[in-house]
Amino acid sequence: MMFLGQEMLSQTAAAIWIVALCAVLAFHCSHVICMRGERRCYHFSHMVMLIGMIYMFGSAAFGLEWFPARAWIIIYAVIAVAIAFWVTQQFVARGAFNGLWALALVQQGAMIYMWEPMKQWIPLLSYGLALYFGIEALGWLVNATRPAAATVFSGWSGSATNPLESKSTVGDFCLSVMAASMAYMFVAMQLMMSAPHHAAHLARPVPPQQTSSKSAPSATEARVGEQPEESAKGEPQPPTSASEVAKTYMIVAGDTLSGVARRLYGDPRRWRDIFEANPNLDPRRLRVGQTIKLPMSRPSR
Repeated sequence: MMFLGQEMLSQTAAAIWIVALCAVLAFHCSHVICMRGERRCYHFSHMVMLIGMIYMFGSAAFGLEWFPARAWIIIYAVIAVAIAFWVTQQFVARGAFNGLWALALVQQGAMIYMWEPMKQWIPLLSYGLALYFGIEALGWLVNATRPAAATVFSGWSGSATNPLESKSTVGDFCLSVMAASMAYMFVAMQLMMSAPHHAAHLARPVPPQQTSSKSAPSATEARVGEQPEESAKGEPQPPTSASEVAKTYMIVAGDTLSGVARRLYGDPRRWRDIFEANPNLDPRRLRVGQTIKLPMSRPSR
């Protein structure tokens, strides 16, 4: 379905992921507090990534807008550079490096891409990353359910005296949840951007005499297909060729573009038209009180 991406990021789905990721975050926080040196840095990189994922789910479903996307990109870029420097230094000094740092580097790079504007996303890359993290999640899940000798990542966690990963069932399961959340987010957001484009429904310029003097109307005021309002002289305004006038809508708590399209147009697939009518809109981060334009459309039959 065209609006599957929006439904995947519904408040219920996002709340489930947020609870799961908070539990994983608690696990990594405990390791950051208790461990030292390289192991602390490794778990800290995961902790920062988890905070970003929790915020992204909250932003997409609940409209959180505490930090700009550019700030997250800078944070993950700094961590990625630090990991790359450490891996290079270890390889030059010892001729080898801990393989789990390679996974962490890919994760940080994926977070940078995830916070880029959605219009710059490349479908092949997005679904490729989703597949990669899906496989990684499955690998950690296998680790959690098999003896150490049969694990997928056996030998990746460092020497026996200084392993990065705790090699516990809980630890492996936490890493699986983290990777699965990233795969889920990539699929959901790319589906949001891959819906077929309905160019015929985009708004045309609105005649000046039909522009409403109201600002930020509510959902009932913005309902598409209503009869034209009467003029100051008490005479009805002449209808347009499309029978409707482009209007605006004010975002309220819990809104998604597909939900707005379902309520105002009777068709959740029309979320793409709303998105196209608002070039600078990020459907992942709708702010309460934000005013968006509604495209003109013929009434549903």
